[in-house]
Amino acid sequence: MKTTQDITKAIWAVGMVGFTAWIIVSLYVPALTYLHSDMGTFGFILGLAAATLFTILVWGLLGMGLSYILTAVGFILGAITEGLMTLRKHYKRA
Repeated sequence: MKTTQDITKAIWAVGMVGFTAWIIVSLYVPALTYLHSDMGTFGFILGLAAATLFTILVWGLLGMGLSYILTAVGFILGAITEGLMTLRKHYKRA
């Protein structure tokens, strides 16, 4: 069961890091473009505020669902791996 837990944690972590990177690239990087606009600092602050609001909403709505999916996929792959390791140990002894 330890292998299943480790694989589940690894898949969940990689998936959530990728999800966070996607949010940063798609929300915060465009907000930085307002820094050089006519509005200057106000546009930058407004862009960051909007990006932060959307980040909270996206994490609240999509992040939870993605977390469940990643946990399920990780558990399934971990169980398969643990089963294969058990079979390998069993046939190695025989």
